[in-house]
Amino acid sequence: MDMGTAAQLDGALQTICSHGAREVVLDLRGLDFIDTTGLRTLLAGHDFCAQHDCQYFIDPTLPPAVERVFALTGVSDHFGFKRCEDSPEDVG
Repeated sequence: MDMGTAAQLDGALQTICSHGAREVVLDLRGLDFIDTTGLRTLLAGHDFCAQHDCQYFIDPTLPPAVERVFALTGVSDHFGFKRCEDSPEDVG
């Protein structure tokens, strides 16, 4: 998620929030790269959903590269985490 793709998340959140969604769970398992634009977009998405009475979560099953960026920047403290319905349970 970078400058070239972050707008897709913005657009999706605007669409689902305007249609009355009450909860969003982002599945980032397929994300192999995230930069500061992507981080800013995730944080802004949290605020946008809150303004529209929609709960915002991130699935805790993160790819190693994303997990590392979250840890280095401390953004994990700003998000709620919840499993997607099709997310596998942690093993071991």
